[in-house]
Amino acid sequence: MEIENIRKLIQDNYDINIQNTEIFRESSNGNCTYAVYNTDKKYFFKAVNNLAVQEMETALSSIDIQLYLMQSDVPAIPIIFTKDELPCIRINKQDKKYMYVMYEFIDGSGDPRSMIKAGEALGKIHHVMKNYTGRLVERSKYYFIDRYVGLMRKHQYPRAEFFGEYGNELWDKIKNLPRGYCHCDLYDGNMLKAKENDKIYLVDFDTSCMGFPMYDMTLFCNRTNYFKYDYKGYERTRIRLEKFLTGYQRYNTISDEEISAVWHMLAVYHFQLCSQGIERDGYLTDQNACSSPRIIFWFGEKTKDAQDVFWHSLNEQFLHDYVMPTIITVDKLVIACRYAAANECRIISTSDYKLVRVRPQNISASIFASFANCGFFYEYDINAIDEILPVCTRECQTLSYIGFDKNELKRVVLNNSAFGIDRIVPVGKTMDFGLIWDGVDLIRELSRIIVTR
Repeated sequence: MEIENIRKLIQDNYDINIQNTEIFRESSNGNCTYAVYNTDKKYFFKAVNNLAVQEMETALSSIDIQLYLMQSDVPAIPIIFTKDELPCIRINKQDKKYMYVMYEFIDGSGDPRSMIKAGEALGKIHHVMKNYTGRLVERSKYYFIDRYVGLMRKHQYPRAEFFGEYGNELWDKIKNLPRGYCHCDLYDGNMLKAKENDKIYLVDFDTSCMGFPMYDMTLFCNRTNYFKYDYKGYERTRIRLEKFLTGYQRYNTISDEEISAVWHMLAVYHFQLCSQGIERDGYLTDQNACSSPRIIFWFGEKTKDAQDVFWHSLNEQFLHDYVMPTIITVDKLVIACRYAAANECRIISTSDYKLVRVRPQNISASIFASFANCGFFYEYDINAIDEILPVCTRECQTLSYIGFDKNELKRVVLNNSAFGIDRIVPVGKTMDFGLIWDGVDLIRELSRIIVTR
């Protein structure tokens, strides 16, 4: 909806004298949030568009939870009621449903520095929600495990059945944990510390459910990095959880069994990430993974024909369904033009910029300083395999291939003492996790050896 229409909608339904309205954040699914100003106050206006029946029920449930929390002794971001004393505006247009909600604007930052206070905030909410009588969606094995296995099977991942069995093992470890209210999306950005009064607020209740309260703590305290293994992340997670629990247990009880299950919950979260990652190497992780493709080298006698087939197939099979935020389009164009200003190259793109290809005249390691995500590729024609060596620096983790002998590629890397390239795998397999990652033997790194003499 255009800004002018949003402004009129607010003026018609709220007792607010609007001075200005700005887009605050626009998501790829069409939903949008706005900053609304009057003479001395700022508001947050949320527009949720084109809702299915079940999605509308979820959105209304989220509002009901927030209203309940507003009446309780917990910091809840106040909802501004309409002139008709309603907590939201609901509009039906040609079988499409829309919902709009106005909040007071809380100027704050995500991930409060005090883990104890963050624990107190969640402990209060978990405790208060024990008396909530509204309907909460029951989240069970399908939500935590099976839908991700289904994603693998959808994409015909060859190890889908293995992951199905692994998912069953993980579920067996958590299925009997105590149930209760679960925010279910408690990442750093969904817990705000207000600058004005240092209060801590939870936001975005759209995934609220009857689930595992421990899952909230696991997500918030997690400091592991699935895409870049660092064993110290587990220790950082343990330290955060220890401080978090100090505050949490002042307001809500939690069993030793639940606390010990944090590592099982973390394994479930990593399982979900792995399953989503099966949607493959480039676009389906928005090129954010450490193993996502960045540079494509073409080698052989008919590279032009191969390029035409490759890019046409990518466009036909995938790009028409790919949703890319507008801001990413701008980022891709800025980075491509900035590179072109300093280097001789040719830029090729689709009309919607879902695919941007940059073809430099020369290739060097400096190219790693000019990357974008979501379908931004450098490509370069080579006459010999060793012409890839200039980019085989420490910044280059994975080499994927089509039509090459993997042992020949390995020989080129080893014989030239390349600093980079920890993995050589077929195209489409760059996200397959193994016990050797980033050149590190994970079992050995995670093992403790007690020496006796």
